[in-house]
Amino acid sequence: MARKKKKQSFFPALIFFALAGAALYYFYFLPLQHKRAAEETHKAAAVSRDILLKKVLIDPALVIYDKGGFVRAKLPLRHDAGSLQSLFKKELAVFPEAAVKLDEKRENGAVITMLSAVINETEVLKAELIKKPGPKIVIILDDWGYNTRDFAYLNSIKQTFNCAVLPDLKHSQKAAELARASKKGVILHLPMQPKAVMPMEKSTIMSGMNENAVASITGKNFKSIGYPRGANNHEGSMATADEKVMSYLMRYFAQNGLFFIDSRTASNSAAIREAKKAGAFSAQRDVFLDNEKNSEYIKGQIEQLAGLAKKKGYAVGIGHDFPATLEVLAELMPKLEARGYEFVYAAEVVN
Repeated sequence: MARKKKKQSFFPALIFFALAGAALYYFYFLPLQHKRAAEETHKAAAVSRDILLKKVLIDPALVIYDKGGFVRAKLPLRHDAGSLQSLFKKELAVFPEAAVKLDEKRENGAVITMLSAVINETEVLKAELIKKPGPKIVIILDDWGYNTRDFAYLNSIKQTFNCAVLPDLKHSQKAAELARASKKGVILHLPMQPKAVMPMEKSTIMSGMNENAVASITGKNFKSIGYPRGANNHEGSMATADEKVMSYLMRYFAQNGLFFIDSRTASNSAAIREAKKAGAFSAQRDVFLDNEKNSEYIKGQIEQLAGLAKKKGYAVGIGHDFPATLEVLAELMPKLEARGYEFVYAAEVVN
């Protein structure tokens, strides 16, 4: 009688494969998942920070405190909790696990927007963004870089104003450095062709230039004073009226996240129109402060500027680094602050 064959047991093999699979998951796939989650969190943190600094604030001058993933800064006029929610939601859509939480509180009349960006249950950005009540005044003083005559005013005037620094002059870099150190705004005073026949800076945007030339000159000029985040025009009554040149220039500004303040040296300037078409941040001058180097005249222009700011919420005044202008500002800025006005950086009012 033939022996019955013993049935082979697959149980040990199943145990082996189960243990091997568990080990593979535990020692390979699980660490890989953790690594990918960590990489995604790190990437989301960098993207969130870029959104805040480059698309919301634009200018690092608005930052009050920045350490350990927490940022306290001034909130530009164009933003509120709703617009921040929309912007972050759109920009973080590539991260399925991302969430943005916003809340508002009032403190001494100021609206403080608290923002938290979270991914994979990790808070990657926390910010407090402050907007004070009252009308805002932007003061831009042109032509820094020719001399050192007025550097002392950068520290003696405690209120915020903005220095428009010309490129490639003997004192341009020093002017920009000192202005930043004294918490003043720094923008590029971008040379552009005027209608009048007159000496021009060596790196001037000319009417009729092609797009490559406009971009090249603009980039070099920004580099020469440490890459500020915005500019206004030096002269430019002819160049700003050239729609093609302005379209090239504003495309450059939009692509690089920069803002432009039109000094309006020409009534037919195309700068703001082309900025809107290109999606570049922009604003324009409301009042020239010192067409006359006379203290009483300058005081009258500043009062006119204050009246416009009270009427529409903010106003932009442009003058020069003349001693007369700076002396009047040193006298009037504290008084206007006491009346409820706030002096702000140019980046706070651009749209």
